[in-house]
Amino acid sequence: SWTELPFGDGPANGQIRVVNSSKCVNGRCLRLGDHVLLIGIGRQADLTGHSSATLTFQYRREITDGDGGDGKIRVRVGPNIWSWTTVATYSVNRDDAVPKTASIDLSDWAGAPLYVGFFGEGQLDGFLYVDNVEIMMSSNRAPVFDELLPDQGGVERDRVTIVPEVTDPEGDDLSFAATGLPPGISINPASGVIAGTIGFDAAQISPFRTVVTVSDGLGGQARESFSWTVSDRNRGPSLAPIDDVLASESALLQVTTVGSDPDLPHDSLSYSLPLAPAGASVNSVGRISWNPGEAQGPGSYPFTVEVTDSGSPALSATQSFDVTVAEINKPPLLS
Repeated sequence: SWTELPFGDGPANGQIRVVNSSKCVNGRCLRLGDHVLLIGIGRQADLTGHSSATLTFQYRREITDGDGGDGKIRVRVGPNIWSWTTVATYSVNRDDAVPKTASIDLSDWAGAPLYVGFFGEGQLDGFLYVDNVEIMMSSNRAPVFDELLPDQGGVERDRVTIVPEVTDPEGDDLSFAATGLPPGISINPASGVIAGTIGFDAAQISPFRTVVTVSDGLGGQARESFSWTVSDRNRGPSLAPIDDVLASESALLQVTTVGSDPDLPHDSLSYSLPLAPAGASVNSVGRISWNPGEAQGPGSYPFTVEVTDSGSPALSATQSFDVTVAEINKPPLLS
């Protein structure tokens, strides 16, 4: 049954009424009168226990001899007659004499009682007719998560497996999807198993808000969300290979090493010489300096340079090379 809404000019003033008319496709329909503004008529549909619903109806404009403008029919829904959401608007030209059919998916409002209202709007010489109104509901019951999915924590490169427990009341085939997963993690669309290895640099965009959705293919859905916090796992630095070097006595030798760190943001690097001849040093950017003395040539000297990052735990890399010092002949001295 239709309920007159508590505002505007109602049937008593000839604005909106359920009529028997040749203008109605079904012989009985809603007539929204001329010069209407925010005047509506509605009905309540109990969608409790239903996972989907579709509203269908037909509408037309009565042909008159007047010169009035076009009109609009706004379809609104809400939990009560004071709170409405417009779900569709249809323009009706003054020459629209042939009924048009409309269909609106109301599944987002399924599961509870719902008011559906038709509102006329415009300056019209004739009438707008709404006919053959039907709300088709599905009795399919949505799947449910048996347990809440707990918040997750982990470290980059952790291997992860999460198995959601879901039940469908009718035993329907289910499909799964997820958003907000850390890099390297995916969900099996058939089983719902969430698995993978958390990628490096995931900590930089942590935490993640993960939403898992299960669907039964018949309009029924269930969602679970949880927070996923990923901590950084330090990766060791690298040091480019260094070729062997030829040096001369009493001549400054400088060798530039190239260290790098793969983490984002990059860890700071420090350099040291675990193995080197006396007098050799390395600075904060990895440049090795040595001035071989007269007594150190000719000869071959092993070097090992080490780079260490500032991560936790600190990790290191080394490279080794040899420096061959050539003898420089100097003239004798007379005393």
